[in-house]
This record gives sequence, C-alpha cells and structure tokens, in this order.
Amino acid sequence: MRVSSNQILEAGVKSMESSLADAMAWQKKISTGKNYSKASDNPYAVSRGVRLEFDVARLEMYKTNQNYVASSHAIAQTQMSTIIDEITVLKQAFVQSQNGALNSNNFRALKIQAEQIRDTIKAQSVAKDATGNAIFPETIYNVQIEPNLTVKSGVQFSDLSGNYLNSSATDQFDFSALTLASGDTVRIGTVTFTANATTTGSSLASQFVAYL
Repeated sequence: MRVSSNQILEAGVKSMESSLADAMAWQKKISTGKNYSKASDNPYAVSRGVRLEFDVARLEMYKTNQNYVASSHAIAQTQMSTIIDEITVLKQAFVQSQNGALNSNNFRALKIQAEQIRDTIKAQSVAKDATGNAIFPETIYNVQIEPNLTVKSGVQFSDLSGNYLNSSATDQFDFSALTLASGDTVRIGTVTFTANATTTGSSLASQFVAYL
C-alpha cells in the first residue's frame, strides 16, 4: 500500500486539530471551574453532581437551622431563668404578706412590688431577640424542615391543672367581674384568701388587692 505525502499531511492536520480542540476544552474547564458544560458531556456525572449540590444545600440549611435553634435556646433559657427569678421574688412577697405584724403601709408596698414584678414578667414574656423575633413565639408547635415547609413539632405545654394549652393561649379571666360571699376562698399559688362579711359583694379583684 502506497501512502502519498498528502495523506500524511492530512493526518497531521487532523491530529493537530484534535489536540487543539482538547486544549480549548481544558482551557474552558479551567476558566469556568466546571468539568462539564452541558449534561450530554457525561449524563451520569452531571446527575451525580446535581445530587451532591442538593445534598450540600440541605446540609447547609440543617447547619444554619441547628445554629439558629442553639442560639434561640440559649436566649430563651436565659430569659426563662430571669422570669423564674422574678417569680421567686413574687413568691417571697406573697409569703411575706401573710405576716400578721404588717400594717396597711406594708401591704401597699408589697402590692406595688408585686405589680412591678408582674409588669416585668409580662415584658419578658413578649420580648424579642436582636433579630426582632419573639423569644417565646406562639408558633412553638411548628418546626421548619425545608424552606417554606413546616410540620407539627409534637411539642405541647400544659397548664397547672394538666390541661393542654392551645398554640395561642388567649383565655383571660376578669376578676373584677366576680364577687364572693363570706367564707368563699381563693387560692393563688401558695396564698389562700378568704372573704369575710365586711367585703361580701365586693369584686374578687378588689378584695384580693385589699388583702395584699
């Protein structure tokens, strides 16, 4: 078989064109930082890459949520400790109010102290963190597992009677609308108040305030 010089030159040109195409392809990979420019370059590798990117995104979201929860828990724990301290002081005030040696001025001072503690606890209960989010949000019963996707957390709180509260506890009791007869008792925490004949027909709120 005889090979002409033209065939040799054509083979050399094709080889150089192939090498040039490879060089340009590698240059593109280096400049873009991507091994594949389109899915048809390697469908399996591209699909795996997409899957890995999705997994990395979910991991980053999980880490972000984990850090947020840890920070929120620390803030809530600090806030709750402060509230507990206030409740302890309030309990001491109630215990002190049972001292038979106290006069009306002492009771008025205790009343003012109790009101200040009450206002402080109310303010702490609705306080917000540095980002403007409520430290004790009403949506505690839901948890976000994906962007814009929340599910029930399974967390429930119960009141002192063991009854489960709703996610938004809005029940309010107006003591000023209730009246007591002589001998009726009201127990709030460790304090028991007994209505007497002189206060019969007065509102529960006014009687209890007078007792304090």
